[in-house]
Amino acid sequence: FCIVSGFLLFTKLQHLKPKQISVRFIRSGTFERANIGKIQLSVLDPTFVFHRSNYLIKDFDSLSLKQVSFKKLYHDLDLQVLNHEKILWTAPSGFGKTTFFKLLLGELVPDTGTYTLNQTNVDPATVHAYFAHVAQEPHIFADTLQFNLCLGKDVPKEKLAQVIELTGLTKLVTQRGLDRIVAAGADLSGGQKQRIELARTLLQDRPILLIDEGTSALDPKLSEMIHEKVIAHFNGTVIEIAHKLSPKEQALFTKKIALDELSE
Repeated sequence: FCIVSGFLLFTKLQHLKPKQISVRFIRSGTFERANIGKIQLSVLDPTFVFHRSNYLIKDFDSLSLKQVSFKKLYHDLDLQVLNHEKILWTAPSGFGKTTFFKLLLGELVPDTGTYTLNQTNVDPATVHAYFAHVAQEPHIFADTLQFNLCLGKDVPKEKLAQVIELTGLTKLVTQRGLDRIVAAGADLSGGQKQRIELARTLLQDRPILLIDEGTSALDPKLSEMIHEKVIAHFNGTVIEIAHKLSPKEQALFTKKIALDELSE
């Protein structure tokens, strides 16, 4: 399936001459790599969403959820997020915080209600292009550290060095080098994996950064350092789900929202 789909993708988009295309597959949840001609495919699942620099990404203005209900988790939920807001979302265990991110990413569709982005109804097939997502359980490829950070994208050395410093990865990169194979993360700590995932998302240049318990495996001091740097330097919207942040970290956000109160 991947080979056939890749061939069709190459045939249809050859005139665009993209250097790199990431293909996101929602169903399988597996990660593979394939090279077809000059196009490198990062294969994650079989519903295609293409990302090539800013090919599908327009300027972000706002997103809005109105009267959204999903299964038994949410009922008549209303929410608006504006560009450049830094929002901390909290909710009790079992509320479905990760599921809520999946709704924003288009991986799940609300049972009722409307979800708009830039005042337009969301297309689940393309909305993911607006988001850089730090998953609660980072995936590490059995590849070089550089590939795990850049996902095959050509990133200027200065920008890569800045993101490595922002995410506290300088020591790891100095000790191992960017060309070191990381063996699918078996030789990395939980905190290192989370920082690699965070650096990876920052390098995607998306207007909205979603962080799902992104520093939960870090010690408090390192978590504070990363929040201070990332929140201050990210030129876009940040939405973070977390419940263990210190008062100092919480003060970095422009808004704090209790999701369970929104859906009452």
